[in-house]
Amino acid sequence: MQLGETIYPMEEDFIMVHLQYSCSNCRSFMSSGKRWACHQCRSFYICDKCYSAEQELEERERHPSNSRETHELHPVDIVGVPEETKDGDGIIESKFFDTRHAFLSLCQENHYQFDTLRRAKHSSMMVLYRLHNPTVV
Repeated sequence: MQLGETIYPMEEDFIMVHLQYSCSNCRSFMSSGKRWACHQCRSFYICDKCYSAEQELEERERHPSNSRETHELHPVDIVGVPEETKDGDGIIESKFFDTRHAFLSLCQENHYQFDTLRRAKHSSMMVLYRLHNPTVV
């Protein structure tokens, strides 16, 4: 959660995948209840709490506040978001991933390269194979 909050302002520099909708006002993730969507504005969603606060505002201060016309917000049920999000996979320990230098040595010794997409895919596959099969030469 802290990582997401840290890199959120830099989202234009990263490929970000939002697995849950976040409120456009308070930036909290919406995992249950309703989200309120504006069909005229691309990716504008607010939570129930912010919707209640929006309804208490004067007509000219409501969404969008920089326009003469107000947009209607429509409720959308939030479904399919699991309550439990813990990862069931165990932690795999490996000496090659303990330090940055150990990983660099592994890549240099095995000629793993990441300069093209094709090489990056192959190198990633081989690194994962090495992680899951540490005794294979």
